Amino acid sequence: MEAFTEIAHAFETEKTPEAMLWAITRAAVRTVPRCDHAGVLIVQAGQITDDASTDAVPKAVGHLLQMAGEGPCLEAIRERHSIVIDDLASDTRWPLFSRPVAEETGVRGMVSFRLLVDPDSHSTLNLYSREPKAFDDNAHAKGAILAVHATIALTAARDRQNNQRLRVALDSNREIGTAMGILMAQGKLTRAEAFDVLAGASQRLNIKLRRIASQVVQVGELNEEAIRRATDP
Repeated sequence: MEAFTEIAHAFETEKTPEAMLWAITRAAVRTVPRCDHAGVLIVQAGQITDDASTDAVPKAVGHLLQMAGEGPCLEAIRERHSIVIDDLASDTRWPLFSRPVAEETGVRGMVSFRLLVDPDSHSTLNLYSREPKAFDDNAHAKGAILAVHATIALTAARDRQNNQRLRVALDSNREIGTAMGILMAQGKLTRAEAFDVLAGASQRLNIKLRRIASQVVQVGELNEEAIRRATDP
């Protein structure tokens, strides 16, 4: 119960979803019976990355998963449910993954929970034990609760990233609009003509449109030579 209270506190006080994930994986080791290691694996564009690992073991498992191209984490993502391995040393479902993990990391028991961030979510919360048949129904239930918290943290991370991109786009659009207004006032141009002037300068100078607009807003005019000098490395 103390660990779950800590997670709730982390959601109230931590500024980043990454910090929340750290709280969740640490809580897994303290809360789930016989859980020795924990981490989150994210699969994106064929690459597997490890996040919030409690130690080096989950990172090693992620590396072996990448090399094998098979394993319970990938199966949990495909099948959209949790996967339990009682003993990696004798498991035959993923031979390229299971035995190397047992031999190189000492992990015997493992459970993977798919994190339901969205329909295309490719991430799992993974718990590891040095003992075979470590994760019974009680351990599985506690792990499932932690997976829900991890899902919330990753959803927050995704939303924060999307909101940041939106703010950047809005700021860029406002600056472009302001630059267009300056050109419209100076040259008695229409909105379309002012945009064409900015776009033409962007193409000639090979500088992004928002940077051209920013320079126009700062100096109050479109001076391509000054912009070129200002943006030269």
